[in-house]
Amino acid sequence: MVLAYLNSTEREAVQFHKQKRFRRKRFWAAGVNDVWMCDQHDKWKRFGLWLHVGLDPYPGQLQWLKVWWSNRNPQLIGSYYLEAARKRKGVPLITQSDRGWEMYIVANIHTNIRHSLDPSLNDTLQH
Repeated sequence: MVLAYLNSTEREAVQFHKQKRFRRKRFWAAGVNDVWMCDQHDKWKRFGLWLHVGLDPYPGQLQWLKVWWSNRNPQLIGSYYLEAARKRKGVPLITQSDRGWEMYIVANIHTNIRHSLDPSLNDTLQH
């Protein structure tokens, strides 16, 4: 019913929308703790709050979800990662995040842990 209405009132917009090609991307993970994704969001910036999240996408499990008044403290974000690793008694094979400067500490912590667990990974970045 909605499509019929839109076709009668906004035919050009419907045709334009149909011509768009949606690209599906396939995500692949070997299993639980294969990869953790980290990101922060400024959706509550107007309230002076920043949301930071760590996620294991394979089971869809939140590793951490923290709200803080700033995102300028890499040590705090690193503590979120270490707290989640201690709680789960392990670290993932790989961590992934955007290229923000605040995430460098998670990359360094994770790489150091992986290098100490598997010396054959020396001179590689595990983030």
